[in-house]
Amino acid sequence: MRRVLFVDDEDNVLQGLRRMLRDMRRDWVMEFAASGEEGLRALEASHFDVVVSDMRMPGMDGAALLGVLGALIAIPIAASILLIVQEVVIPRQQRH
Repeated sequence: MRRVLFVDDEDNVLQGLRRMLRDMRRDWVMEFAASGEEGLRALEASHFDVVVSDMRMPGMDGAALLGVLGALIAIPIAASILLIVQEVVIPRQQRH
């Protein structure tokens, strides 16, 4: 089984990932961390094949987390993915 770590400071994103990926539980062992620091603790405690991290988080952001990860982990991770999600705001007068 593949071990996947998801890191995001927004609980609704982590909850959405849990719901969307529920069927993958047969193939993946998934862990969820609510901050870069929490993700780092998970990485120090266990091996992961894939890390999916939000880029923009308070404190340790995704780039910093993956940078520290590269220095700490002797066994390389199969893949690291940074998520960059930007909110798009449509002015009220342009909405239909």
